[in-house]
Amino acid sequence: MIINKIALIKAGAIFVSLGLAFPGISMAQEKHTIKFGAWMPKSHVSNSVFLEEWKKDVEERTEGRVEVDIIYSPIGKPAQYLDLVRRGVLGATYGVHGYQPGRFFLTQAAEMPFLANSSEVLSLAYWRTHQKVLAEHEEHKGVRLLSLFTHGPGVYFSREDEPNSIDDFEGKKLRVGGGIANEVAKNLGVVPLLAPSTASYEMLSTGVIDGLMFPADSVPVYNLDDILQYGTRLDGGFYNTSFYVAMNEDVFDSLSEEDKEIISSLSGEYMARAIGRAWDSADAEGYKAMESKGVKINFASPELEEDLREAMSKVEQEWIDKAEEKGIDGKLILDTLRDEIANAKAEINAE
Repeated sequence: MIINKIALIKAGAIFVSLGLAFPGISMAQEKHTIKFGAWMPKSHVSNSVFLEEWKKDVEERTEGRVEVDIIYSPIGKPAQYLDLVRRGVLGATYGVHGYQPGRFFLTQAAEMPFLANSSEVLSLAYWRTHQKVLAEHEEHKGVRLLSLFTHGPGVYFSREDEPNSIDDFEGKKLRVGGGIANEVAKNLGVVPLLAPSTASYEMLSTGVIDGLMFPADSVPVYNLDDILQYGTRLDGGFYNTSFYVAMNEDVFDSLSEEDKEIISSLSGEYMARAIGRAWDSADAEGYKAMESKGVKINFASPELEEDLREAMSKVEQEWIDKAEEKGIDGKLILDTLRDEIANAKAEINAE
């Protein structure tokens, strides 16, 4: 028995020494699979362009040690996906902060109206702002935050009429995604109905809502250009929607140090810009698709925009006041975000 043990030890030593001497001989490396929950339609830009490319990048860079299994089949409501990641049912996901009322607050800074006309610009600025003044507040505690981003500037879409004055918004029933969009709607006299984007077609087609505020790309994706007739744009948008990309902490910690570094390098600014750039392109295609279906899209008149700016200025001040009640300098956060937007815009334009 002792001789057999000695033989095994020697054989193991020879195997290890061979592996060191000949790089082509190595012990099998443990593989990890990240189950990524994707609740939006597979054709949506967040999946078809960004997520599929991210999967490819991760698998190539880790030389197959990390695989990304994208789960498109619904496994719960969109608002539940973050907790599914926290509990380890999913390895990673993306989501809308506003789908969970009361859970997030500081993320609403990136949802304010009139911020930017580009998802890439705003998403990059948002992530940098997070690193500077938001991360310390740990609103994403319980998961590993990979990145933050926003969609393109929000547009007001309606089924039957185009607003010519601020009074034309009064009493309209709109689907909103929560967060600042909800506050914007209230300040315009609109009746906001909180619902995920996936419910938009049914709500419109059954007459539950008169319209909605949406980014341009999403209208064709959800086939809403068959129902909507008008779109009203604002410089910088009516609102933006804040998204997160998060990963289960244990799943991340189980990776090798090398693979952690690779995942991190494909997150943060890199991820924010990649999603933002893809969304900007999708918005442009969305406008083309809507126009081909006869949806009339116009910028608000200077008079209407002035009235809208006045009405929506209350949204920002109310948010700053709420932040102050929490002992947080909301004005500093918004000032930092706007500075980063200017920096990101100049940086991207110079490329």
